[in-house]
Amino acid sequence: PAAAMSAATKLNNEKARNAALTMAAGQWANSAPREAAEYVAQLPPGASQTSAGVSVAANWAERDPASAAQWVVHFPEGGARDKALSVVARNWAEIDAGQAATWIEALPDTRTKDTALSAFIGGLSDTDPATAVQWVQQISEPKLREQALAQTMRNWVQADSASARAWMDQAGFSDDMKQRALNPK
Repeated sequence: PAAAMSAATKLNNEKARNAALTMAAGQWANSAPREAAEYVAQLPPGASQTSAGVSVAANWAERDPASAAQWVVHFPEGGARDKALSVVARNWAEIDAGQAATWIEALPDTRTKDTALSAFIGGLSDTDPATAVQWVQQISEPKLREQALAQTMRNWVQADSASARAWMDQAGFSDDMKQRALNPK
């Protein structure tokens, strides 16, 4: 795998290089995620490192989400970290929501936690929207919180319209918010 990654870094075409690195990193992460992660960390910052890192995080999170989560929280702040956190939190929510919730609750109240919460809620909202909606209020950034709530409500309406509508009525949703949740643009 290291040879494949090394060869991929030498490709002149940026799109081909990104695609090759992403695929090679993901495959490597299937068998040796920590080694793949260490290699990706040595890549120059940029699109190639970001896409390879997200690929490693996604593959690692399918097998060992706790270790993948530990790795991504040490990324520098920014887009790469947000993408990697999102993929880990969403995958973990789908595998073991209880463990994912424990990890998220331990994160400091920062953008990192909001990013992880949003993805966690996204992972839950497909299978357990009633629980997902309970987590939405923990997102501190208002716009992100509103987006997570609207998406969760859309998923809930699709899964169980009567329960979703009853919850919106009980929660005191305004007519405008109900419309946005039920009829996204």
